[in-house]
Amino acid sequence: MDSPDLFTLAWLQPVTPTPPGVILLRLSAAALLGAFLAFRPWRRLLKWVKPVELEIAQSQMLIAVAGVVMVVVIGDSTARAFGLVGLGAFVRFRSGLRDPRDAATMFVLISLGMSCGLGLIPEAVLVVAFVALVMLVHDWTSRPRPERIRLVLNVDDPRAAAKALRQGWPGLRVLELPAPGAGENRLVVSLEAESGVDAVVLQERVVGAGVQGLRSVALVLE
Repeated sequence: MDSPDLFTLAWLQPVTPTPPGVILLRLSAAALLGAFLAFRPWRRLLKWVKPVELEIAQSQMLIAVAGVVMVVVIGDSTARAFGLVGLGAFVRFRSGLRDPRDAATMFVLISLGMSCGLGLIPEAVLVVAFVALVMLVHDWTSRPRPERIRLVLNVDDPRAAAKALRQGWPGLRVLELPAPGAGENRLVVSLEAESGVDAVVLQERVVGAGVQGLRSVALVLE
């Protein structure tokens, strides 16, 4: 009979059992503290800061809970810790985090979950209070940054529309303009607009700039 390998032995090592009530308390603490940092409720009072995306906030909260589970499963076993690291190497996350602070928050929440898993709940509360204060200062001092977007217009006279937009929209660049007499109605421009603006608002601004014969507007983030 073949002897078990190191990976198998890592999971067979005995672990000091933790009472279920204690585990439930630590999981609840991690979920509540993680949710507070993930959802950042103070952003509802700061109208110039976008709320955190629901999927990102939920993922970050679950990461805090996962930190508790990791500590409970690993216990005092170094071999089991290396085994979990090996399993984690097979996991691939595909997410488009546009704000680097969301990625940094995930590392904080991993540490938060592990602290709760070790029973260091008062210390975790102190960390959450400090990190929340830092986040609040960042959000309070931040201001909306304009995004560079590409605007695709379907208009009767692209050349006249380009001229009107240049006059009414500083910083606008024309990317595609049909040649005179080509019979094409497509005009593509690049401009700066505040974060979160939609095509309907942009269409109203285009009309307000004096563009005539506008049929449709589409936008693409650059």
